[in-house]
Amino acid sequence: MRTSSILFFVLSYTLLPLHSLTAKEPIPTPADDPIVGSIEPYLFRQILENENLEDSIANHWRDPALQALVEKHGIQLFGGPMLGDVTSTSAKFWLRTTHPCRITLEITEANSANPSILTFKTKASETNDLTVVLEGKGLKPFTEYVANFSDENGPVGRRENRFRTSPALGQKERFSVAFGGGARYNPPKERIWKTIAGRNPHAFLFLGDNLYQDKPTHRNLQRVYYYRRQMRPEFIELSATTACYAIWDDHDFGANDVSGGIDPFKPAWKLPVWKVFKENWPNPYFGGGEKQPGCWFDFSIGDVDFFMTDGRYYRDFKKGTMLGPVQKQWLKEKLSNSKATFKVIASGTLWTETADKGGKDSWWGVPEEREEIFSLIDEKNIGGVILLSADRHRTDVYKIKRPDGYDLYEFETSKLTNNHTHGTKKEAVFSYNKGNFFGLLDFDLTKKDPEMTFRCITMEDKEVYNLTLRKSQLSHTGIKLENGPKFNFDYRKKGPHGSPNSIEAIVQDSAVVFEVKCGFGIGSGKIKRVNGNWPKKVVVRLHLTGLEGFSVSNGKKILEGFHMSNKSNDARKEELKIRMLDAKGKPVEGKYLLKSLGPNKSERIEGCYEATIPKSLLTEDAKEIQISWVDFYRR
Repeated sequence: MRTSSILFFVLSYTLLPLHSLTAKEPIPTPADDPIVGSIEPYLFRQILENENLEDSIANHWRDPALQALVEKHGIQLFGGPMLGDVTSTSAKFWLRTTHPCRITLEITEANSANPSILTFKTKASETNDLTVVLEGKGLKPFTEYVANFSDENGPVGRRENRFRTSPALGQKERFSVAFGGGARYNPPKERIWKTIAGRNPHAFLFLGDNLYQDKPTHRNLQRVYYYRRQMRPEFIELSATTACYAIWDDHDFGANDVSGGIDPFKPAWKLPVWKVFKENWPNPYFGGGEKQPGCWFDFSIGDVDFFMTDGRYYRDFKKGTMLGPVQKQWLKEKLSNSKATFKVIASGTLWTETADKGGKDSWWGVPEEREEIFSLIDEKNIGGVILLSADRHRTDVYKIKRPDGYDLYEFETSKLTNNHTHGTKKEAVFSYNKGNFFGLLDFDLTKKDPEMTFRCITMEDKEVYNLTLRKSQLSHTGIKLENGPKFNFDYRKKGPHGSPNSIEAIVQDSAVVFEVKCGFGIGSGKIKRVNGNWPKKVVVRLHLTGLEGFSVSNGKKILEGFHMSNKSNDARKEELKIRMLDAKGKPVEGKYLLKSLGPNKSERIEGCYEATIPKSLLTEDAKEIQISWVDFYRR
């Protein structure tokens, strides 16, 4: 009969010589450690030292010696449960069983007087190293549940695993997300997982160097290092109740400062490493799948979108890329389409231009690709962007100045369990390297101006720094200017039938927005630059109902445009990029700013058509530009 909880066990331990297998010797687990100290000698002797570099525990579950350990010490799982991919209506759990079996997940609502039991089943086999992922569906948004597991012989693993689903899109709530990197298996410091669990984060982001494997051709070593961490009771306490999301960096993908190259299947070790990574994390998805492997993915917690990037699999700095073309396009499309209040972009390496090693192992090593992403944020007015990173064994906060947009803040932390420390950075807003620590992002979406507060917290649960950012700080419309160019306007203040017209300028840091309103729907005007230079970004917003046509000229060159939704009905060449926006500046689909109220009835939607004026028209000698417009619904 099984006991109701995992029993602790102790066997004698002798560190095995592994110089031929590892870049760094593994830190041994003390023999008197109640769990891993007992099974580690077997893992090292039978798997790590095995000449079969593809070996795994799935190949040994029949071994009488291993079965004796399992039976004697009541071992119910070789890893897990680990929570991951939590949405507003579902959650996944990862486990590694001790033998092929059928696993059952039961979920009940935590605070319900008469909770119903939701049951989900799957089968563990040797194919995926005895791992399974069970998905519980049909759950309520931002609600606490309890998960329990069993196989054919009874309960298995940690009992009464309490977790909370994510808020639904548009549901304004408070929650926290912890993150960090630099987590070499280190028995004296594995207690940090218990500290993190005590903060009750909704999720934890593993940002690479989650283990120090450094042998990409040795699957046996990679797996054994996962087994040790996944059986730690401190790690289980965190991962069983906190949604876990993981990307890799150099030490858990290949070796120090490794670049995978843009070929998906070369070097040959890349694909097997990816398959082992997939075996050990319950991410929503893994890059582009079998045809485009990688560890990038995205997920949402209410009105916060997270974009987890892979900076190793396709990295080729000689060819100017960190992400490779497929992942870069994925990131740009995801960012462009996100309507979230905050957008968090996570990287395994630093974003800042003041990165260590002169940028040779960071985003500063590919400045053009970095600028392409940052320029997209500026050009498309993507607000609420927060940057995360890891790799350096300290905690840093950086403010990255943007000439055409708001300052980007980067939060880096990567010394969860490592002993090694990197020196602090004088260029950082904050830099700290004492002891071990993690980052915590506290989101408060209930406020009129939503907030995110970053906190640096030590292994001893001491907060050593915090910084709060408001959504208004991470917005192009929030940029204020003391000095800038000045403009005069030449246009008819009244149109036919006395309808009012107006043109106003809103000058921002390195941009100007001309707001055009026209009661009749057809008009024109001149915008004259009195002093200063044309800003780097010039935008015209036309408050019309349907844009049939728009043109702009500098006296030498004229460009024309119209709303994209009418493109199929118009043979004209579209020379100006035009978007239809609602009153909050969010893109609107459809042809017109109209809402149908029934047959022959409609009302206008507050909003505008936005056109960005190309720099080719804004030359130094262009003292003025002339604009003209036609509203499809002119009066």
